[in-house]
Amino acid sequence: MAEEASNVDLDEEMKKLDEMKKEAAQMQKETDEINEKLKDEIAAGTTKAISPAQLKTTKCNLQCICDKCRSGSVSLAENCMKIVPHKIDMCPPCPDDIKCPAVDNEASCKMHCFCIHCKDDDRMPDRLRKECDRVMRHSSDVCTECPDDVDCSTLDQLVAPESSGETHKEPKVGKIKEKHRMWDEL
Repeated sequence: MAEEASNVDLDEEMKKLDEMKKEAAQMQKETDEINEKLKDEIAAGTTKAISPAQLKTTKCNLQCICDKCRSGSVSLAENCMKIVPHKIDMCPPCPDDIKCPAVDNEASCKMHCFCIHCKDDDRMPDRLRKECDRVMRHSSDVCTECPDDVDCSTLDQLVAPESSGETHKEPKVGKIKEKHRMWDEL
């Protein structure tokens, strides 16, 4: 037993203990912030105060869902980056039977196919081209087949790349202007 005790690196164990204390303090701070935001609901009895252990369990469960499902949904990937921006330490192993929510697979795949066929179109606004790059990065694993008849003509209805952000509209022609035009044609 004395031999085992001498093999333990005390400095390493102290660092781990310090990290655990920092993580516990961070969880307590986050828990206090959440409970402060929900204080009216807690006082009314519509919800219960959350404990640091419950918060960590929730974050670990979200991390499992995010790890397995983020590639299938653009909005889920974005939410995962907001909710669980970095890996939570000391989470239990994730269960094997996690089912991914089908939040936006169909819409994401339609956008993915539109972007593949229309990204090089001259009418494509820069903002939409950037969005297409983001969508294609996130949905390339899920969306495998695209129809060949994707219609890029919807770009005609969008903002011209060099405009100020307003959609293209035909100029209004009032009755007086139309009469002048008709007289000019004569």
